[in-house]
Amino acid sequence: MRTVVRFVSAFALGALALTTGNASAETYVVSPDGLGDFPTIQAAVDSIESGDVIELADGEFTGDGNRDVVVPAVDVTIRSVGGDPEACYLNCEGSARAEHRGFRFSATGGGNATLEDVGIMGGYTSSNGGGIWVEGAAPTIVNCIFYACTAEGSGAKGGGLYISDMGNPLVQDCFFMENSGIYGAGISVLDAAGIFERCVIKDNEAPGTALAGGVYAAALDDPLEFRDCEIVSNSAGRAGGVRLYGPGAKLVDCLVARNEALTQYAGGVWLQGGEITGCTIVDNEASERGGNVTCYAGTGTLTNCIIAFSGSSDGLYVDAPSYIPTISCCDVYGNAGDDYGGSIADQTGLDGNISEDPQLCDMGMEDYRLYDTSPCLPGGNGCGVQMGAYGQGCESPVEEARWGAIKAIFR
Repeated sequence: MRTVVRFVSAFALGALALTTGNASAETYVVSPDGLGDFPTIQAAVDSIESGDVIELADGEFTGDGNRDVVVPAVDVTIRSVGGDPEACYLNCEGSARAEHRGFRFSATGGGNATLEDVGIMGGYTSSNGGGIWVEGAAPTIVNCIFYACTAEGSGAKGGGLYISDMGNPLVQDCFFMENSGIYGAGISVLDAAGIFERCVIKDNEAPGTALAGGVYAAALDDPLEFRDCEIVSNSAGRAGGVRLYGPGAKLVDCLVARNEALTQYAGGVWLQGGEITGCTIVDNEASERGGNVTCYAGTGTLTNCIIAFSGSSDGLYVDAPSYIPTISCCDVYGNAGDDYGGSIADQTGLDGNISEDPQLCDMGMEDYRLYDTSPCLPGGNGCGVQMGAYGQGCESPVEEARWGAIKAIFR
């Protein structure tokens, strides 16, 4: 009995301490019409304490104080009341004459901010980070939309999102759509880290000879990972989908499809020292040298991938003999040029690599799952692994047996 009493007492004290610790936390509401607890988002951020929550009422936030919001590294949460980033968004109304972005997360402070369920549109900068700039901070960004934001200028990076100065955010379930930039129209990460999970990076454009329509990812040793993401229908002069640079940069279980390099190479991925694991890289195009993947000026690793059906040029192109990537347990098949081009020899039959129709359910309808008879399922290849980002999603049709055909068997 004494043991039970001591346990209950300890539990009660812990609960009391938890309640007391959160007692000072407050929730404040900011409305687009300025009639909430604070007139603007910036006014709320400047007044809160660690642990507080700022809830944004649904509607369009505009004007000073509701754009160019500087958020220090403190434990504050900024979220929409309704949880819908299409209904609660910042319209930055940025232009070449009046540059504005949505948020800048600063490293000043001792905590990590959170942004949830908010849209950012119409940001414009001639430098970096048209929508959001993460400058050395480690915020969590969840279920946000980055739409029609621009980083335009010599060397401008990150039309939608720019991460710099050893920043290390966690970005989950976000959409990056119709943004533009010179280096990384959707997302640009330079000498920083971060984890991106289940994000969609689509219809972003790096115009002219610019680089990386979807993602410009440059990492040194710290992990910069994109997991379960869709990088689709982006365009650039070079690297239509992704430029992956540095040993810490990784694509894991991602779809890279329908991207285009308009003037040079790497329709899907420009690989330069990073790692690509379990990805489906299909239906990308380049004017030359690597419709799906180009390995350029640096080695890299490709494992358990599908690299297929490039609309133009080779499936996997290697720039020079000293830059041969490590490729194992991949299916490289059906590309418009050669499956392997440049300085790399055909890898079929080596290290578990195959060249067979991956049997995608319906590429025309953007269904990249596999038929039950696919060689990319674990039971269909010598590596015993799933190749590509998706498993079985459809079954081979069963032909109806006709009576005449059955009788013919026994004749």
